[in-house]
Amino acid sequence: MSVWRRAARLLKRKIKSNKPRDPLEVIQTDLRLMDEKVRELKSNTLQLEKTKVQVENRIRDLDTQMKRYQAEAKKALRLGNETSAALALQSKQTAFKTQQQLQGRVQVLIKRIEEFNRLKEDMINRIMIFKIKKDEMMITRSAAEAELAAEEMRMGLELDGQFESSHDAIERFDQEMKQLQATLDATRELDQTDDLALPTNDVESLSSDLNLELEQLKRDLRKS
Repeated sequence: MSVWRRAARLLKRKIKSNKPRDPLEVIQTDLRLMDEKVRELKSNTLQLEKTKVQVENRIRDLDTQMKRYQAEAKKALRLGNETSAALALQSKQTAFKTQQQLQGRVQVLIKRIEEFNRLKEDMINRIMIFKIKKDEMMITRSAAEAELAAEEMRMGLELDGQFESSHDAIERFDQEMKQLQATLDATRELDQTDDLALPTNDVESLSSDLNLELEQLKRDLRKS
């Protein structure tokens, strides 16, 4: 392992130990919390809507009761029973006041339901934004990590001097091939020169024959 790689790993460990919480983990945690909040808002909204329906049913029941009290009061008056008529009207007024209170309660429930629905939609939109941002961060981080890994490999190859022995061997081989080719060329040139010259034995043989022929010629001349 190169010095540069060891230093890089030590630096990464130091940065990792000192750096704050991973932003992706923070976003993921917030997304879980927001999902829980949305479920809670949906549950509360359903409960409020259920309560609203119950109150509205009670208001309709009171309306029916007021009509009955009104009818009883009229009947009592026709019979000359003012006391019963007064009691019936008193019950009608009590039902009316209760109905008004319940109607006010319905309006409060409607506002609370609308508020919860608005919060829920806002939370859902925020979740969508956070999810998109998380995906962008993951893609950006993956690309950066890939680039860093490639750069580390490139720097490692450059600084470690890996494969230098192979490069040297190739250069030595080229030099040996050049020297071998030079030797071969020189041998071929020498061989061509030797082909043009007479061998030493042939020269000595020709010289001896020439001397013999010259002596014979001299003897022939003396005889004549």
